[in-house]
Amino acid sequence: MSSVRARIGHRLLCDVFSSFQVAFSSRAGNFTLLGARPTRGVYQIDAMGELDLDLFYGAYTASINRGGTAGQFRLFGLGYVDQRSSVLKTDNRSTALRSADRGPLRIATFGADYVHVFNTQNHGKFDFLLWGRFRTAVGVF
Repeated sequence: MSSVRARIGHRLLCDVFSSFQVAFSSRAGNFTLLGARPTRGVYQIDAMGELDLDLFYGAYTASINRGGTAGQFRLFGLGYVDQRSSVLKTDNRSTALRSADRGPLRIATFGADYVHVFNTQNHGKFDFLLWGRFRTAVGVF
């Protein structure tokens, strides 16, 4: 499962971020914290200028292995803070209202997921995924 997490993680956050990651693993599970601030990186010649937005992530993951099947449960939280006043927000308000809105955008997402692989005797493997999240935004409306 670690290669799956690595592949998904690299698609979500690429190499144009200044970031930190702290992880603690035990037999009971894994606790991970991440903070990131995007840089202009490959998009600008000076390469190290930062964008005025921050990403935060925290998760607790536990493996569930029973009798030849393997599963994983995760609780997570993700925070996005965009303080750029020059960027037009993308939502369903009129352009005039969005242009007048120069306040920060704060989005918090909390959720959980469960994935399990069942081995069958005659038909290979059966995958099951359950995923849910709750999102709240401050500074949009």
